Formats: sequence, structure tokens, C-alpha cells
Amino acid sequence: MKMPKLYIRLIAFVLMLGLVPVAAEQSTDDSARKSKVMLLLLDGMRSDLYGEALPGLKSMELNGVRAEWLTPAYITLSMPCMYTIVTGLYPESHGITFNKYYNLSTGYKSKTFYETLNITDWFNAPGVEPIWVTAIKQGLKAGTVQYPGGNVAIQGIRPTKNSPGVPWQQLGQYPLKGLIDIGLDWLKNDDMDLVLVYSGQPDSTLHGLGIGSEAAKAKIHEVDEAVEYLFEKSRAMGLGNTLDVIVTSDHGHVNIDKRRYVELYNYINASDIQMGLLDYGNTFQIEPVEGKLDTLYDALVDAHPQLNVYKKEDFPVRFHYANSDRIMKLLGYVDSNWYLFSRKTESSFFLAADHGYDNQNPEMRSILYAQGPSFKKGFRGEHLESVNIYPLICDLLGLDPAPNNGSLQNYKAFLDDGSSSASTVRSLGVATLVSMYTMMIALIYN
Repeated sequence: MKMPKLYIRLIAFVLMLGLVPVAAEQSTDDSARKSKVMLLLLDGMRSDLYGEALPGLKSMELNGVRAEWLTPAYITLSMPCMYTIVTGLYPESHGITFNKYYNLSTGYKSKTFYETLNITDWFNAPGVEPIWVTAIKQGLKAGTVQYPGGNVAIQGIRPTKNSPGVPWQQLGQYPLKGLIDIGLDWLKNDDMDLVLVYSGQPDSTLHGLGIGSEAAKAKIHEVDEAVEYLFEKSRAMGLGNTLDVIVTSDHGHVNIDKRRYVELYNYINASDIQMGLLDYGNTFQIEPVEGKLDTLYDALVDAHPQLNVYKKEDFPVRFHYANSDRIMKLLGYVDSNWYLFSRKTESSFFLAADHGYDNQNPEMRSILYAQGPSFKKGFRGEHLESVNIYPLICDLLGLDPAPNNGSLQNYKAFLDDGSSSASTVRSLGVATLVSMYTMMIALIYN
């Protein structure tokens, strides 16, 4: 029995549909095959986006992937968290245990975050390898735009290009779109393989004016508009088919109640302390005078219900924090929304919103969005830890990763394995699909 002409034509069309993606994969255009990566870090962007509807990140979720949330490293301060993202190591392994440099041997403490950005010894711990060093060691080109660690030589290696980090008070002079322009220019015109871009917003505004303030809301939307701008400009520059974009953050934020604080000097004597980190919001470390460890511990351990105090060896293992030579013998933190002072004085001040608390607190959760040829489309995955971003970037660039605490098993669900219908549609392109649809109609009705 002869098959109806319509069936024959439909079969021919299906066969044609199956062949086209193969042809697309066999392109001889090197630029279509070479992967590039941009990581954009939005300091302080919380996983719930502070309740704001953000079309830029929503578009990334629809056209790429989103993790339910990202669990940051402890301590949830910017520099330790950002270095975990680019090394895949917990702070006890990479050694960035605080936002400012300190040295137990010399007793020196840096005065500012900015000063710390330029201290090589803080970043250059043995065996620690940020992603740009991994890339350059394996023959790629990598740049850093104000990203911590980019100012110094690590293992004797500097980024291929670096736009230096600046003091907090100067961050406003560097609009995020301008920083994105630098990164995209390097990717296109300098043929960089990897660029990391750091934005100090919305963190700075949240610290100053708090979650829910009109200024903070406006800044959050401004940052989101820059995400939209990134994709618009990358497409205009011809990078859309080769660029994988990862947008993440280091930690979240919580508003501070000025009525809730603990004063350590109500319970201990300053003379028993050799060195301390005591007035930094919500966490403390103390190196005791010889023979005073138990005296200090006994005085603090039950001093206040919102104060969590540990000897170094007893600090919870889940934090992956205390097993480092840089950690002092006595340490602790206050509960979320509480603050910590050695002694509250007229010169003491509260930030409107802050971070640094237990990384399991929902308020500390950060974000992970990704979009590009290597990722699924419209996929929302489970939460994962920030240590997984380093091996993920290595995977995208075909690099052999340095030892790290992440795992392919944790992020592989986000990657496009080529089997999904979304992958097929993306590989064909809109123009090809329209042409094929037109041919199908002609086959059916002619």
C-alpha cells in the first residue's frame, strides 16, 4: 500500500530537522567554538533579591540557569567569600579569614579594606590558586576588574590585565556599566578568555541606608539594569554565541537593630588580650596573653545568650574556618541582627545593614545565575555552596583545576549536555527555525 504523499513529506521534514543541528556543530568558525567566561560579582545581592522584581536577573533565569540559592563561605564578609568563589577553597584553606589583613607574628593589622587589597602575603598562601592564575598557567588570558587579589602577584603571576581595586569611598566613581565595558572590551579586543568584574553595589548602599530604603531599592534596580546592559552589549559586540556569563554575590544582608548589642569588656579585661579583632560588627577573635586563654573563655562562654564563644579547636567544623594558622585561639560571633563591641562609646557606630553572620542564616544567602552556550535554558537548580564556582569555570574553559573543595556532581545539572529540546532550538537559531517552519508548511500544502 502506498503511503499518502503528506506522510512522506512529513517524514522528510523530520529527517531534515535531525540533520541540521549536526551541520551547525560542524562550523569551521573558530570564534563560534571558543568559550569565554565573564564572572560578575554583585556585592551583597541576597538570594531573595530583597523582594524586588528584577527583569535583568529574571531574563537570565528564563534564558539560562539559576540556583535556588548559593551558600557563601563563613565568615560571611566580602573578602573571605570572594576568595572562596575564585579558589574553590574554604577560608581555612585559602587563608583569607577576615576583611582586613592581620599578622599574629608581628601584631600588625591593616587599617582599611583597600590597604589589604595591596598586601601580597594576604593572598599568596602556599598552594592557593585563584581562577585567573589557573587560566594563565595553562595558556589562557585572564583579567580582573577591581576583583580582590587582582592587585598582587600570586605564585608570581599577575592577571593578564587588571583594573585595580579602589577605596570604598571611590567606588561610586566607577559605575558598573563602565566596569562591564572594560571587561567586554578585554574579551573582544584583547581576546581574553576570562574576565572577573567586581561591583561594590548594592552592598555599600545597604550598609549605609538599610534594606527597604528607597535609595537601596533604586541601587538594586540600577545594578540589575547593568546586568541587562551586559547582555545587550555582548550581543552587539558579537560575543553572544561564545560568552558564558556567571552572575553571583558574596553574601546577603540583614538590617541591624541598634538596641541589640554585646560589649565584651563588660566581661573581660583588655589587659588579658595580646591581640584582638573586636570591633567589626558581629564577630571577634582574641589572641590571649600567655596563660589567660581559660580565664577569657570562662568569662565569655556563658556571658550573654546571643554570644557564641569557642576555643579555636572547638569551633564548629561545618564552618570550615578555624583550622588555619591565621585564626586566633579564642573566637566567636553574635546571633543575626545583633552587634558586637569591645566597649560601646560615643564614637561607636552601627551600620544600617550588615553581614558576617552564620552562613546558614537565610539572610546571608547569595545568588548564582548563569547564561550562555554552556548552560541549560530556563533551568532552576538546587542550592549549592560557593566553593563550586571555581571548578565550574575550569570546566567551562577546559582547565585542569587546582585542588579545591567543589565538585562536578554539585553543578553538572546546570550544564547543557546537548540532549534537551532547548539545546536543539538554541543550536538552530531563530532564522533557521523560521525557514524550516516555512518549508514544512510548503510540504504539507503543496
